[in-house]
Amino acid sequence: MSQGLHLHGIEKTYANGYRVLRGVQLRVPERRLTTLLGPSGCGKSTLLRLVAGLEVPDAGQIFFRGEDLTQRPADQRDMSLVFQSYALFPYLSVQDNVRYGLKVQGMPAAAQAERSAQVIGLLGLGGLEDRLPHELSGGQQQRTALARALALQPALVLLDEPLSNLDANLRRHIREDIRQLQQRLGLTVLYVTHDHAEAMSVSDQVVVMQEGRVVQIGSPRDIYEQPQTEFVARFMGDSTVFEAHCDGAGQVTLGPLTIDAGQGLRQGAVQVVVRPQAWRIEPAGTQGLAGKVLRSAYLGRTVEMWVQTALGSLLVISDLTGRRHEAGAPVSLFLSRKGVSVLLPTSVSTPQTVPVFQSRRQP
Repeated sequence: MSQGLHLHGIEKTYANGYRVLRGVQLRVPERRLTTLLGPSGCGKSTLLRLVAGLEVPDAGQIFFRGEDLTQRPADQRDMSLVFQSYALFPYLSVQDNVRYGLKVQGMPAAAQAERSAQVIGLLGLGGLEDRLPHELSGGQQQRTALARALALQPALVLLDEPLSNLDANLRRHIREDIRQLQQRLGLTVLYVTHDHAEAMSVSDQVVVMQEGRVVQIGSPRDIYEQPQTEFVARFMGDSTVFEAHCDGAGQVTLGPLTIDAGQGLRQGAVQVVVRPQAWRIEPAGTQGLAGKVLRSAYLGRTVEMWVQTALGSLLVISDLTGRRHEAGAPVSLFLSRKGVSVLLPTSVSTPQTVPVFQSRRQP
């Protein structure tokens, strides 16, 4: 068994009969940040609790660094879990919260003080050592919970929705801190979130879950640019999924546009996933997909436009370098190289994505 965390055939059913995990297979490499991503109820937090030892799977095995931990108690696993609610002791100061696990382990007081001072400094909590949790901001509470986990120097750090209680601006700063800390210390992290942007910003590996199953694993770019199912495509951000036809030579017809998806596609029905930034908008002409701008919104860095076409009402996101198109303007739409992928038919047992290497205008 190689290094890292390995989950084999994990099954879990709640007391009410709901089957929350269905044969999960997963490898979490060491010194990397792996994110479990999916909607509420997909099983990601339950899976994290199983890894932590807070629950026991009904079937399957959990291996870490070659050892079977499936039945091992939580306090005998070299892991630290940061809860969504932070779970700080309200009557203990920052310093005492950070020292708590070290004290339970029986570490000498001098060593506790040294270790806690190190992680408090590392997390930017210097000067707050004597404050109680209610005297801290949300971000400071989150950093304290993370410092308490890191003080134990665990082999695996588990983070359950660590940013869900923070506002948008603070989430951005804290997620950058977590990523930098993970990379600087070479931590192995298993991270749970329902926010695709958060997952993409912090992860080496993203694991997308749906209804208790792992449906796709890959780098943030692979998951976003090459979704393997319609669910993944839609969950990873704005996209439109079209039913289309492939002629068997890799040419996919989408209205008046032809997409060259390369070899390997059989003739028949396919689905085309188009991200809103993949559309290129130009003044109306004889080529392209004809449309009319319904409305537009200036967002500072980009402009969002809704364009009515024969394929439906499409969201188009454009940068500020092109021509502005006001509501009512006739336009033509074309597809760029990036942001377009072709899904093989859903009847295929193992879904695959065919990257689109070229799209061209069809007269």
